[in-house]
Amino acid sequence: MKTALIFGASSGIGAATAVKLLESKWQVFGAARSVDKLNAIALKYPHFVPLACDVTDEDQVEATFAAASQDQLLDAVITTAGVYLTDAPLKDTTLEQWENLHITNSRSNFIIARAAERLFWEKAGVFIALSSLGGLNHWVLPGNGAYSSTKHSVTAVVAALKAEWDVAKSPSQAFCVCPGLVETPMVEGRLKDHPNEKGTGITAESAGAAISELATHPERFDSWLYRLGPSGLQPEIGPTSYDI
Repeated sequence: MKTALIFGASSGIGAATAVKLLESKWQVFGAARSVDKLNAIALKYPHFVPLACDVTDEDQVEATFAAASQDQLLDAVITTAGVYLTDAPLKDTTLEQWENLHITNSRSNFIIARAAERLFWEKAGVFIALSSLGGLNHWVLPGNGAYSSTKHSVTAVVAALKAEWDVAKSPSQAFCVCPGLVETPMVEGRLKDHPNEKGTGITAESAGAAISELATHPERFDSWLYRLGPSGLQPEIGPTSYDI
């Protein structure tokens, strides 16, 4: 039985990914702050192990890795944790909002990626991080500058991790998934302000299916950076090997 550790597993894309892997006979360790939601998943799926974790806390993330890999080797680490700030021009974005976004989206994903790189340095594994179309240079939209800056950070960290694994000839693979609009509770505010966008995105279940496919069959994917929309995963132009 393959085993995955998913951060942000209590709702949205993280929960959908967990369910998809569980239905594919994986064991899943689900980490999040919302323990009640994790326990609700565990009641339905006996191979789901809930782990309380605040991803902004380095010690808690390290403890979560230790708990998930204590009795068996992990096959995949997936991080979907993040927060969103809707329609906030830079001139109206407070420093507190900026810092909160970076603590949750940038800092936490660095902590998780660093732990995953160490775990899979010599042992084959798959690391998948959720970024955004806003994490690609040509997709930064007015009002999304603060949020997009955090997703650029996620994309850069995955690029660095992949490059370092390539140079070290690690057997592991890293992927960065950049979805557009995913209709989850996190974007309810945006959809309220932009009702014309309703129905134009994808569901959390569609995103979870795509991410679970990456985790289950990484050998089928040639790139490391993917856009995700109604047409599924589409490779974004990016380096695939390094000569250093």
